Amino acid sequence: MRLTKLVELGEGISVTVKELTVAEVRAWLLEGERAKGHKPSAAESVGILFFEGDTALQDLAYMCGMKLSDFDDFTPSQIDKIMEVCKSLNPPFFRIQEEMARTYQAAKAANASLPKS
Repeated sequence: MRLTKLVELGEGISVTVKELTVAEVRAWLLEGERAKGHKPSAAESVGILFFEGDTALQDLAYMCGMKLSDFDDFTPSQIDKIMEVCKSLNPPFFRIQEEMARTYQAAKAANASLPKS
């Protein structure tokens, strides 16, 4: 059975974070791979760059079964609470994401060291 946790954000606001299944992690990562060529708009970049590392608001929204726009009125401290629970319920997702980022950076560095023709 999937784990869930209710995150109380104050002012009567709460969010339920769910543990992702293997299939959901796979689908989410594949969706990210398909979007690699997509150049985000300035508005989309806020959701991507909100956190240090490679986690985006879209990731949190997915783990909460919410739309990205549902996060519009949340403060950074509220989002930090959600992030903490997402990481505690979904450590494999974050490990995979970190490994993919390391692999990407290594490939980028290797490519940069190739002689220019």
